[in-house]
Amino acid sequence: MLEWNGMACILKPPTIIERNFDYLGLKRTAVPSLDPIRQNLVINYNISGIHNGELVSIDSVHHITLFTRMEIEFALASAGFEIMAEYTDLASELEPVSDNSRMISFVCKKR
Repeated sequence: MLEWNGMACILKPPTIIERNFDYLGLKRTAVPSLDPIRQNLVINYNISGIHNGELVSIDSVHHITLFTRMEIEFALASAGFEIMAEYTDLASELEPVSDNSRMISFVCKKR
């Protein structure tokens, strides 16, 4: 299970990120908008460039509800899951979670 860590997002809000995928001829721009009171994050993605010889531009809006790590751990335990491991998802490799990790992957098993 993957979740956005609400507390980390509120303490250090996401910023505009541009990623170039030169091998595909594409660029992705992510523009976040955070509403910490409602625990909502909206990310507007634009993917543009030349792909297969054609100019492309795709927009996608992602609406994300933010939960704290404690809320997710409680919900998993209430549903009968045991958390086996937690990793951060925004690193080049899976790394242990810290309080500053914005995205967390939970490895769980049903009790």
